[in-house]
Amino acid sequence: MNGQKVAQSPDELEDMANRTKEVSEMDVDEFLEKIGQYGLMQKLYVFIFCLLIIPSTYQTLIMSFIGNSPDWKCVSNSTECNMTDIFPKTDKRRCDMNRTAWEYTKQTSFSIVTEWDLICSDDYISFLVNSAMFIGWAFGATILGWISDKYGRKITLYPSFTVCILCSFLMSFANSIWWVFVLRVFMGFAQGGIGLTLFVMASELVGPKYRSFAGTTVWVAFTLALCLMALQAYFVQEWRRLLQISSIPYIILLPTYFLVPESVRWLRLNGRIEEAEQILRKVAHRNKQPWPNAKLSAPATTSEVVSAKYLFVPTKMCISTLIQVFAWFSVSLVYYGISLASDNLGGSMYRDFVLTSVVEIPANILAMFTLNIFGRRPTTCGNWVISGVSCMGVAFIPTHGVYNWIRVAFGMLGKLCVTLAFSALFVWSVELYPTVIRSQGMGLMNVVSRIGGASAPWVAQYLGNFNKYLPFLVMGSLSLISAALCYKLNETTGMALAETLEDFNQSDSKESKTMTTIIETDFTKEDEKDQKENTSV
Repeated sequence: MNGQKVAQSPDELEDMANRTKEVSEMDVDEFLEKIGQYGLMQKLYVFIFCLLIIPSTYQTLIMSFIGNSPDWKCVSNSTECNMTDIFPKTDKRRCDMNRTAWEYTKQTSFSIVTEWDLICSDDYISFLVNSAMFIGWAFGATILGWISDKYGRKITLYPSFTVCILCSFLMSFANSIWWVFVLRVFMGFAQGGIGLTLFVMASELVGPKYRSFAGTTVWVAFTLALCLMALQAYFVQEWRRLLQISSIPYIILLPTYFLVPESVRWLRLNGRIEEAEQILRKVAHRNKQPWPNAKLSAPATTSEVVSAKYLFVPTKMCISTLIQVFAWFSVSLVYYGISLASDNLGGSMYRDFVLTSVVEIPANILAMFTLNIFGRRPTTCGNWVISGVSCMGVAFIPTHGVYNWIRVAFGMLGKLCVTLAFSALFVWSVELYPTVIRSQGMGLMNVVSRIGGASAPWVAQYLGNFNKYLPFLVMGSLSLISAALCYKLNETTGMALAETLEDFNQSDSKESKTMTTIIETDFTKEDEKDQKENTSV
């Protein structure tokens, strides 16, 4: 104005210089490398995800407490039951007595078992209620997983989170055990849109360098939530109040809907480039990083659609899928089974539940390193063997005196190793399936794992009514059989992911070639070493 030059800031000059340059195209990972892979904004989002997973985590294993069957004793001055001892829940002598001749060692409001007398001929009902959530979860994981891919992560997460909280809260007012069953089915359905969705969103909002760290952080929050639940159950030994304090307070997290963005990767894959760029610009601003002179590239598209029948043809693929089906069923059953059987380790139910849960933290951290150092097959199969032997050990170790701590130690080791095997199997299965059927394959494994979870209470708790050794013997056997079967699967460490069915069929020769190359390299190094030693001599 009036012939005077207007002073410009360095940022404005930089923006003008950038506009004169040719605009390049970047994908999401390349953008995040420029604007911050794990800056303040992403840390805030991951923290919110850790809070959101807490109430849903409670519901996965809360039946360990609200479905617990306490010990029993004779009523004072009873003529029919005149014994003075306290008897374990597995003692069936009360089944032949009048109900007025004995009583629980806990108050009626302690659990659904004490409130509705789910013992003797009705004891199966508590295990059915426990399985109900996993039955709903199997359907929810399939349907809500499809909705998440079709309509977005965020629009799936928050309604599922709300339903989970409301079902838990309404359950505390149930006047019939069958209302508890129905509400747990709906709650399980909602679970299918929470845990995995949170893990995916945490991984999709950070750069490649921190992707595994962000995902692991969410699972660490899952473990801490289990420990917190045990602490709450110890101080609040009334099942209705426990359900209320583990659900309704977390309604305060619903406003985070307006803070958490949709997945930028999902937006890009669905052609909503401008919305994805707006989110990335916000991340750059909060991370105090300059916006690169680039635009978000459109995703590559593929027209190849392969039927799910190719999970079972040809024979090689069929064998691989069937082995993985058994493995996913077993690892889920043993993982949940050890936690559900924590009251059978010989000590305090609350303490042992915490101890068998807290070992998941080092397990998830170890998985990140052992998978790359030792490979997928040794990590998975080796930990399964240790878990199987540990469960077998728990079965035969006495339940009195100093042996209690030995049982707890074996139980903790078993849980640590089965968690490692679970984490490793997830990575391994993703790599075993070629890209064209990877989604169908992992969808099948997700459903199978929920069936394993639904079977856990029947193995870990119900079998104990017939023989106290059976629960851990069965879990140990499943672990050892899984280790033997999975040894037949291809090693995928360091190998390119198969894209087509033809790539999968050639994987054996590729693996053999890779091993041959490694062996030849080792021999070459040895020969060079010998030549150097001879020269020095």
